[in-house]
Amino acid sequence: MSNDEDWKVVNRRRRGRVLKHTHVVSVPCCSDPQTIFKKVLEARSVVRSSQFFSNLVQVIKQTSSSGYEEIICYGLGRFSSSYQALYQLGLLLELQTDSQVVVQIYDPVFSDLEKEVLTNLGLVLISKNEEGKRLVVRDTLFFLPHCPKELFNNLLWANWGTPLRHCTILGNRHSEILAYTAVTTLKQFWYICQITPALRQRDIINDFKYEDVFNNMAVHMFPAEKLSVVPDSIWRHRELPVYLDDDELVRS
Repeated sequence: MSNDEDWKVVNRRRRGRVLKHTHVVSVPCCSDPQTIFKKVLEARSVVRSSQFFSNLVQVIKQTSSSGYEEIICYGLGRFSSSYQALYQLGLLLELQTDSQVVVQIYDPVFSDLEKEVLTNLGLVLISKNEEGKRLVVRDTLFFLPHCPKELFNNLLWANWGTPLRHCTILGNRHSEILAYTAVTTLKQFWYICQITPALRQRDIINDFKYEDVFNNMAVHMFPAEKLSVVPDSIWRHRELPVYLDDDELVRS
């Protein structure tokens, strides 16, 4: 991609530790919509020609022989100033082209300029912050690129039970979410913990040119035959998730 030198990358720290997958750009790349649009198209081209994308498409097609009827993306980030978000947007656009379905997208951090670019790219802006709490009734691919685990947990809650058969989640590996969640907070992520027996996780080989763009990602699905083995007592649990420390989940 051209103009890679425009991106200055730093580590973001919180509470005295370095968080995994949290490289951010320290200064905005530009504020011109045409320049941003051009960068998106360049990033998209790089993604399209990558072996990573070819492998991902094969995995996704293996998870749903009939394809998906919609794609929903939460938490993409500031693609006008973050190269990770830029390439992730490139991937989203290629997934849309491959599946020929409507893509809906939301992130509360999007600027008006970024919303304009997304609209011009043919994506549908979700009007409010759903916090991942969307019930779906048709086969849907959710793209959660390096999103807070609260979004994953909320999405499970919203579709808890048989509706999960309509959900496929492309995002951080469920196994790593569990591994890196403090034992003292596991109760807050009850749905993430309890879904394990009904989950099929397909890890994606990360051979993309920038290793921190698509690292630790997997395709997650919930086949009917695995959902059926979960005890009814688990499905009857419908308590709304409450997070005592949810500073990673933007609510505005």
